[in-house]
Amino acid sequence: MDMKFLCNYGKLLFTDLYEITMSAVYFYEFKDTWGIFELWVRNLPEKRGYLVFCGLEFAVNYLLNLHFTEEEIEFLKKHPSLSHIGDQFFEYLSGLKFTGNLYAMPEGTVFFENEPVLRIEAPIVEAQIVETALLNFITYNTSVATKASRIKYASQIDGKERKIVEFGARRASDFLSSIYAARASYIAGFDGTSNMLAGKIFKIPTFGTMAHSFVLSFKSEIEAFKKYIKYFPQTAILLIDTYDTIQGAKKVKMAGKDIKAVRIDSGDVISISKEVREILDRDGMEKTGIFVSGDLDEYKIYQFIKNSAPIDGFGVGTKLVTSDDAPYLGSVYKLVELRKGNERKKVAKFSKGKVTYPGAKQILRFEENGKFNHDLVISEDEDVKGGERLLIKIIENGNLVYNLPDLENIRNYVSKQILKLPESVKDIYNPSKYEVKFSERLEKLLALARKEAI
Repeated sequence: MDMKFLCNYGKLLFTDLYEITMSAVYFYEFKDTWGIFELWVRNLPEKRGYLVFCGLEFAVNYLLNLHFTEEEIEFLKKHPSLSHIGDQFFEYLSGLKFTGNLYAMPEGTVFFENEPVLRIEAPIVEAQIVETALLNFITYNTSVATKASRIKYASQIDGKERKIVEFGARRASDFLSSIYAARASYIAGFDGTSNMLAGKIFKIPTFGTMAHSFVLSFKSEIEAFKKYIKYFPQTAILLIDTYDTIQGAKKVKMAGKDIKAVRIDSGDVISISKEVREILDRDGMEKTGIFVSGDLDEYKIYQFIKNSAPIDGFGVGTKLVTSDDAPYLGSVYKLVELRKGNERKKVAKFSKGKVTYPGAKQILRFEENGKFNHDLVISEDEDVKGGERLLIKIIENGNLVYNLPDLENIRNYVSKQILKLPESVKDIYNPSKYEVKFSERLEKLLALARKEAI
């Protein structure tokens, strides 16, 4: 099992029916025409001041391995919607692969609403048919990475670093999403995952404690503690809330003095953790940490720390793998330009609340005093001085031309990105709106496209 598996081996059947039907028309009516599509998020969810771009590596591997199998072609031939489309189209699909260009932000870049995070330039069938998969990879991974970065931020608001482990596999919507979530949370600042398969695939550190079922398996709580420590003397984290958390804490000293940590999974965490800390310190176990889990998110963690709960680490799962307060992103993938030879037609839509700017675009990011100050969205070929250009070429003519960074480099990059965000934008309750401007030229192109459309 490798990255190809996680990217569905580039299976083109991982798409919606209308991508196929539209592509059939393009095949016959748009010979030698390239489509330029961009992917972005229309509106940031409530309480989100930023997003963390994630999932690029999956998108890249998907595009590089794009193909239909013979079995899939036969399936399509029998579909009622395609029964009269002609054998030429299916012959074309049988040899289809991605031959175009991909531009994207480096994975881990923070971004904001209405900013293209990636651009596809390819023969229009290729560019259209990949829409569903690209939205799937980018939307979910970005959602989790953003949630994780907020949790990481909340966990250190007092300046103290705390260990955070991703615990979400059992609550994820499916098998693959649990693997994606482990990776996305790690690059956003988590210290590791409990998911062993994700640990193997991505070389992410793995951590674990014990379950209530383990404690219940023994005659007494103290026996369960002793047996676990017998086999895992260096790494044992004892779950102390199976029966009574305070009584459980008092029994820890009977199991051994060099216990790595205890875990609390229920109750009034703020008051209980303070009492547990007193018990451990009184028993000479000042180095034994307190690890907390149980439906945690950035809001709960923020309150724990604001109330001086003596917690050293968190296990976060349920509300991370499906972001409780923002379970979806309004991501879109839209055609912005058509190219045929030297001809270019920049296109836009004008439906209420869904207006798009025409033409391929670039994003310039400007800094001031070491912090991101504002972004300027411009036409791709517009000559504007200053700022960092965020969209870089990843794939050219179907070939990878960019060295995909490893997770540690992405993780470090995300950390630097978050540090450069204004504090007000990172606020987890009432973030300020980061300024994103559109160039004069883009505004004129939009007005012209509107005039021509009407």
